[in-house]
Amino acid sequence: MLKKKAAEGYMMGDLSISGAADMVTITVWEMMNFLMDEGYESDYSGRDMMEEFEMLESM
Repeated sequence: MLKKKAAEGYMMGDLSISGAADMVTITVWEMMNFLMDEGYESDYSGRDMMEEFEMLESM
């Protein structure tokens, strides 16, 4: 299954979360939900997300 291959690429660090989502033409949110449903764990925190939002706002 292509989703699992994309998820493995993400977990191994070969793909970003958006790269994995693009690989299977789904949204980042859908990929994140798939990863959670499959039991994958991430060390990406809410703080990381807020820092990214702040960086984007400053652009």
